[in-house]
Amino acid sequence: MNVPPVKAADAHVPELNAPQVTAPTLKAPAVKSPVSMRRRTDAQRATAAALLFLAAGVLAGVAPVQGGVEYRVFGMVEGVFALLLAYLLMMRGAWTRPAGALGWMAIAYGTVATAQVLELLFPPPGLVEWVVVAGVAIAAWGVFSGGTRRRLVGSLASLAVLLALLKFSVIPVLWERLGGPAQGTAFGLGDLAETVRRVFADHRPMRRGGELVGFAALCCWALATRVLWAPDPPPTVSRSGDEDVEIDP
Repeated sequence: MNVPPVKAADAHVPELNAPQVTAPTLKAPAVKSPVSMRRRTDAQRATAAALLFLAAGVLAGVAPVQGGVEYRVFGMVEGVFALLLAYLLMMRGAWTRPAGALGWMAIAYGTVATAQVLELLFPPPGLVEWVVVAGVAIAAWGVFSGGTRRRLVGSLASLAVLLALLKFSVIPVLWERLGGPAQGTAFGLGDLAETVRRVFADHRPMRRGGELVGFAALCCWALATRVLWAPDPPPTVSRSGDEDVEIDP
């Protein structure tokens, strides 16, 4: 029996519908640019500094006196000094120069907080305040405008210590000594002694522990200044002959 040969073209081969396997595609994570990260960091720093300055300004005005609590707001003298100090702090780099709305908000809050802190540290109205303000105004530009930002902050800290010593230690002691055993009996001057005391300094004593509120305000101001402290630039290296000399900024 002859079987005809089957041609390869006529042969029907069933197709196998095998599933096609494709390699999974991995998406590369989005990498944030250093510029955007830096902007976010500057905005966060400005917001934190503004909140700390706000706390410092609020706390610096609280004065727990005998018989109640007063809130003292700064005057023209403290406001002018605050503007001067804000300019010097920005010029020396202790406060980062604002790059946007948040930066300017932090500077504005810092200026108001500085004025409130000066209201806390300056002596009460009277002869002592006139002498202190005049002395600080005469020496302010020469003392604060020169040197680095670390020297500027150190000078401000020394001034704060001297003002706190005068207001919270020297004036209360002299106030009690000038008053004598009873009000208006110092040196046998009668009621004239009370007038002398008021001209010397219109002192209103605080309750025990009331100075802690002012200390908390100073801590908030110092911490906010540290937050706004611009990072130090890398030191530059200059070649002098065969030796490398490192120059700090």
